[in-house]
Amino acid sequence: RDIGGWECDGGTIKYGKIIRGLRFNGGSVSPSESDLKTFRELLGIRDEIDLRNDNDGVSNIHGSAFGSDIEWHNYKLADYSNSLSENTIQYRDLFKQIAYDVSHNSPIYIHCAAGCDRTGVTCGMLEAILGVARYDIDKDYELSSLVNYRRNGTVNSTYVRYRNDSRWI
Repeated sequence: RDIGGWECDGGTIKYGKIIRGLRFNGGSVSPSESDLKTFRELLGIRDEIDLRNDNDGVSNIHGSAFGSDIEWHNYKLADYSNSLSENTIQYRDLFKQIAYDVSHNSPIYIHCAAGCDRTGVTCGMLEAILGVARYDIDKDYELSSLVNYRRNGTVNSTYVRYRNDSRWI
């Protein structure tokens, strides 16, 4: 989903700059022809930012699922349950890449495995930097709980991801 539209310091986050979601390479999800057309033509994605680490099987991936002309950047963030301090250098480099892409009008697709935790924290930090209200950051993070989360290809609608659940604190 697009992170645009949230009120922030000085206005509103622009639509069409940063799209977040789940992985399309590795695992059981692959982009369809319709997905490719949407990402490449409608959204104009030029950079894919992958937050998965080697535990997610990313060591076997060497490029974007959307084609060889899409830049693929891999920032191997530690799992969400680990402290943010483990990722300090990665976040610094990640935010530099995001700033570069946005300032050069290069739309980004950012994801981890499921597009919820590492992606959610990264987008929440970006929103905080931009001055989005904490209440709205929390709402945006929890929007990931509204999808039918799939585990091993099976819909598990009881797998809810509330920010105050003991599994995610």
